[in-house]
Amino acid sequence: MSTQTVVKEGEVQRKYRPYVPETMEMKEFTFRAIFLGLIMTAILGAANAYLGLRAGMTIAATYPAAVIGMALLRLMKGSLLEENIARTVGSIGESVAAGAVFTIPAFVMAGLWSGLTTDKYWNSVALMVIGGLSVLLRYTAWGRRVRATSDDQAIARLQGIRVRPLFASVTGIAIAAAALAGTLNAVTTGVYPTLGALTLIFAFEAVIIGGLGSLWGTLLGGMLLGVTQVLVSQVSVPYAILASQLLFLVVLAVRPQGMFGNPQVVG
Repeated sequence: MSTQTVVKEGEVQRKYRPYVPETMEMKEFTFRAIFLGLIMTAILGAANAYLGLRAGMTIAATYPAAVIGMALLRLMKGSLLEENIARTVGSIGESVAAGAVFTIPAFVMAGLWSGLTTDKYWNSVALMVIGGLSVLLRYTAWGRRVRATSDDQAIARLQGIRVRPLFASVTGIAIAAAALAGTLNAVTTGVYPTLGALTLIFAFEAVIIGGLGSLWGTLLGGMLLGVTQVLVSQVSVPYAILASQLLFLVVLAVRPQGMFGNPQVVG
């Protein structure tokens, strides 16, 4: 915001000074903001889950999260942007509680989620994680910075993007996603010594088939590999894995960038 001059009738002309100076760099995506938001998510989510089961309704967690975050971060001399991050993260618990209390029973009553078995539950968790990451990368300022840095690091640095903290946050999310994937795999299929190598091959092929940079393309690539193996195994079990490898080679030969990939990435 440029310096403006405010003039009122009967007053002396004076320069306008904004509350936040132009040269001040306010912190936003910090560890304390995320940590405070996660604590509020657990507390407010548990409170909403109890209220939903007890009274059949939930309350908006945005307002208490905003008040608590503003008060605590003010004591720690935090910025308004940090408060916004803490409030946003802290209000997630309400949505999770509402989904668990209202949505899942509705699915069961409608017969859309019969049995509520463990494998279906974890499949739903995987879909929600992919959807959340897709929204995070596509519709948030953090996601735009990630995509800009992925396209060209030099231009991203010139635009003022702090690349090293961005890499650290992306690495943390990737490690968390890998840990969740390993947990899902262990729960659904079990664990054995040669699990890692074969899973890594299938994961690599799913990414290439779907296209680099596309989460939903990766999901579709994994589904195609799974359906191919199931169909071929009905005829011959030993050829199931071979069929998935042939599918990978065909896609790589016909469309090197994958089904939803960007041709510029390959070029």
